[in-house]
Amino acid sequence: MEKLYGRPLAPLQARFEWRYEVTRKAHKVDAERTADAKFLDKRSYWTIFDHEFLFGKDASIRRHEVYEDAAGLCAICGKPVSEPECELDHIKGGLSERCWCKGNLRILCRDDHRARHVRVKWSNR
Repeated sequence: MEKLYGRPLAPLQARFEWRYEVTRKAHKVDAERTADAKFLDKRSYWTIFDHEFLFGKDASIRRHEVYEDAAGLCAICGKPVSEPECELDHIKGGLSERCWCKGNLRILCRDDHRARHVRVKWSNR
């Protein structure tokens, strides 16, 4: 049986649910505000520190709102970008800071988003 970090590999859905539970445990969820928000996805929630974490349809709606607010322009270069081609950027990252609050999101073109998140590729020497 294949293992990852000492755990057996489960189907994709089970692995996603495990990550979701870890994320929720890392934040102090505001259960009352989350219930009042009437999120479309059961995984979306508010924290007691006034941050939103969105999933599924809730994330799609927020992405569209941010695109509309940006008037279809990249936040870095100002180049017009279509909604299907734009990329959503979390200004602050990490587990606790990567919230879906409007003030932490912006629209970027593909080139600027790739430049912001540089990934080193190691050669096979």
